[in-house]
Formats: sequence, C-alpha cells, structure tokens
Amino acid sequence: MTEPPFDDFQDLEELEDLEAEAAVNRRQFMMLVGGMGGILVLAFIVLIFVIMSRGGQKSDIELTNEATIKTNTAIDQAVKATGTAEVVQITAQAVAQVSAEETKQAAEATETAQAIAAATATAEAQPTATPTR
Repeated sequence: MTEPPFDDFQDLEELEDLEAEAAVNRRQFMMLVGGMGGILVLAFIVLIFVIMSRGGQKSDIELTNEATIKTNTAIDQAVKATGTAEVVQITAQAVAQVSAEETKQAAEATETAQAIAAATATAEAQPTATPTR
C-alpha cells in the first residue's frame, strides 16, 4: 500500500518537539536576562553603599585640587598687592624725578639768564672807526 501524502500525526509530533525546544530556549533566555538584571541591581546597591559609606570624606585628588586652588589664590593676591606697591613706588619715583628735573631746568634757566644779563651789562660799545676833526 502507498503512504498517504500527509501524515497529520507525524507533523503534530514534529510540531510538539519544536514547541518544547522553543520553550527551553525561552526559559534559558529569561534566566539569562534575569541573571544580568540581578547583577545590575547588585552593582547599583554596591555603588550606593560605597558612596554612602564615605561619610563626606574627600578623596586625595579633591584635597589636592583644593590646596592648589588656595595656593593659586594666595599667589594671585600677593602678586596684586606687590604690583600695587610697585606701582605706588614707581609713581613716587617718577614724581620725584620729574620734580628734580624741573628744579634742575629752572636752575639752568636762571643761570643762563644771569649769564646773558652779565654779558650784556658789562659789554661797552667800542667805536668801530676813529673820529676825524
């Protein structure tokens, strides 16, 4: 006898086998996703615990950064104070120098004026030609 072209029971058995295999694959996938989710939750818990356990303590890097900032601020203030003092000192020197130069110029002008006055006062007019009778 010839076999019928379709055997419903054989197809049904193959279908049941495929469904069982798919169920196992789904179960494995769900276990994998659950395990990864659990690891992620544990990582967050550990992270929160580490952050909370610090108790406001600062790390070495933070302390170093704060010390550097304070040092730079102190240097900046010292430079500004020194710069201001130098400007005041330079200004005072410039004013004194200008005053000394003005006094020197005034003294030179007075000497020149006195020399001119003395030269013109003592000079007598000399005749250039002899008078005839």
